[in-house]
Amino acid sequence: MLFRSMSLLGQDVRTFLLSKSAITSLIGTRMFPDVIPEKGIFPALVYFQVSQVPQHTLPATAGFAWSRIQFDAYATGSTGASQRDALVEALRNELDAFPAPGTTPTMGGSTVNAVVYKNSRDIYEPPQDNSDIGFFRNSMDYMFRHQIGRAHV
Repeated sequence: MLFRSMSLLGQDVRTFLLSKSAITSLIGTRMFPDVIPEKGIFPALVYFQVSQVPQHTLPATAGFAWSRIQFDAYATGSTGASQRDALVEALRNELDAFPAPGTTPTMGGSTVNAVVYKNSRDIYEPPQDNSDIGFFRNSMDYMFRHQIGRAHV
């Protein structure tokens, strides 16, 4: 399995989401970079930065970038699909409302000026052992417009 390093933006998004009761009421603190621990408890959320595209002006970098972060909501068991769907809805509600009018657009230490939902897909992952319990998963992509440092001329 490919492991990606956790970005500072990813850490800040995690901090922001785990400050929201709509998220923590479903997963507690079970939000992990890259992969779920081997003996993970579900439902859980995994995230990683897929890409970062710095924006430029003619003389220099513009000081911000668009980063794509993928979130994977996992649940299992007889109520797995409904748990996954509730987590997806809570995540979408929190990110679609960011930044709230009249608030400072920060997530942890990152200045995030926009969050744009791009797509999602439901996936069922069959059991990897002899059990009959697989994983209900939804994979969602969001674009975050955030500062990356001062513009240089």
